[in-house]
Amino acid sequence: MHRIDTDTRDQDLFGVGLDGFTEGDPSTGEAATQVSDDIQNAWQEEIIGPIEHVGETLDKTDNGQLLQAIRQMASLSADLNYTAEAPPSAKTIHLEAVAVNPANGVVIAVGDPDGVDGYLLTNAGGTSVWVEVTNPTAGAKNFGLGAIAYSPSLDMWAAAGKNDTGVGYTYLITSIDDGVNWIQRLTPATFEVHGMCWDPVGAVFVAVGAATGTDGYILTSADGLAWALQTPMLKNFTLRAVKAGGGIVVAVGDADSTDPYILSSSAPASAAWTEVALPTPRNVTATVITYADHQGPGTWVVIGGGYLWYGSTITDLAEGNWPVGVAPFSVWSLGYDGQVI
Repeated sequence: MHRIDTDTRDQDLFGVGLDGFTEGDPSTGEAATQVSDDIQNAWQEEIIGPIEHVGETLDKTDNGQLLQAIRQMASLSADLNYTAEAPPSAKTIHLEAVAVNPANGVVIAVGDPDGVDGYLLTNAGGTSVWVEVTNPTAGAKNFGLGAIAYSPSLDMWAAAGKNDTGVGYTYLITSIDDGVNWIQRLTPATFEVHGMCWDPVGAVFVAVGAATGTDGYILTSADGLAWALQTPMLKNFTLRAVKAGGGIVVAVGDADSTDPYILSSSAPASAAWTEVALPTPRNVTATVITYADHQGPGTWVVIGGGYLWYGSTITDLAEGNWPVGVAPFSVWSLGYDGQVI
């Protein structure tokens, strides 16, 4: 890039050595600045650069491509500052999922079994103090929890994970007091849950998980109490994550020999789920998905197997590029809070 350097430039317009343009002044004989091909080519390539860097194809009819490219790069490569927070006990237990109550900032994290029960931590929000909830349900249940979601309209948390071998159902619990007390709920089948979300449009919890023999495990509940099994009967592959956004719910999962198994539905509490194919097949497992809708049209982001896809609609995902200097590591969690993180 360079500043205008033709003989008719307005020298030092913005300071010493900072030349600019002038429209000229006929009364004094000052000529208008002549624009060179060099600077116009520089403008073109500087503007096009970010658009092509994120994998977009130039579209003469779309005047928002540069803005979208800047947003994507800012989301993926923002300099985020994190603070390490000590757990309430000296347990080296994996935490698998986390959710937040946006109304009061309460955060709840869940994870692997610790020998007594599933590891479950709560944080009042805005503090570094985490509290472990032991024996969240009556009797010790040493089963891992791999997913959690919060429903603002129900003011309820739901968490699920491994199979409860004692009752023959998926271990699924709910809380209406920000994680202090939990109640175990029965499920219609016994398969492991890997992901969960609240769909504000359909007003249902949606949980997804292991392959059932006919499809990925899909559970829904409008009240958190009664859970129903949904059977699209499409492909028998495990679903790893699920997210609501843009009026639909999308679940992603294991490689199906062509690309990641991706399902979408505008009515998740039914069998009306549709498989989504990627424009460029990549036979990898998609582990995470999020929907960013802070400003302008929302953007779906899917990551798995070292690849990244994004798009304003789930049926038109483009393969993106990792930020310069960042290796395509495996990603197991993804969220959006003004930035994709």
